[in-house]
Amino acid sequence: IEKAYNKQLARQSELTGIPQKYMTYAEILNQELLQPLGMDRTGFQRPNDSNILEACVIKEGKKPITVEEDIRDPMMQGAGGLWSTPADLMRLASGFTSEGN
Repeated sequence: IEKAYNKQLARQSELTGIPQKYMTYAEILNQELLQPLGMDRTGFQRPNDSNILEACVIKEGKKPITVEEDIRDPMMQGAGGLWSTPADLMRLASGFTSEGN
């Protein structure tokens, strides 16, 4: 995606004579998908100021750890390193369904 997008920018620059800014995949994703959908708590950087839900394994005979903090909007990391929240993922699902997908 990044290579194709930047190739398109190079072509636009060539046709218009106006220099275009080349973007990383994270910048493209943010500009074209996350920001239009209002997914402001989703991205590739691990947030420092949020509740992070972490998977864990509890060994037999051990007590589970209780979580004291409020986790109504926890951060989770999926495949590929993208951090998100359930609320942002619902915005993505809503965006798909509203477009008739």
